[in-house]
Amino acid sequence: MQTETQNADLRGRLIRQRRERLARNGSLGPTIKALHDVATLMELSTLTIYRRGQMRTDYQLIMRACYGPLMRRNHKTGRYEIKPLRTHRAERSAANLLMDEVVKALGSEYGHSIAEVRTIADRMAVEAMAVRNDAT
Repeated sequence: MQTETQNADLRGRLIRQRRERLARNGSLGPTIKALHDVATLMELSTLTIYRRGQMRTDYQLIMRACYGPLMRRNHKTGRYEIKPLRTHRAERSAANLLMDEVVKALGSEYGHSIAEVRTIADRMAVEAMAVRNDAT
């Protein structure tokens, strides 16, 4: 038989996994999803010096997470660019608002680690789920 402590640990882990899943798919809001996308981009770096959570947040990572498919890599210049505005006005304005929210959530300083970004996203997800549960 399992003790109450083991049941509480299992329940806590299941709740945390559900919260992370809802955050990653955007059910808890676009800001929390963008923070998870930033953490994912930090993990996916191909550079050896950035492996094992050593990469820090910067403006380019936040832009790639917020603008998503509106960003493209120009292989001639080696930079990321935003697609032309004439076809994506509504999407770009929404991405600009999202970028402001993500920068506000991370604070005015850059250089957060993966664990810090996930902690911020988890804290916001807990608040969003509390509001969501209170509304029902």
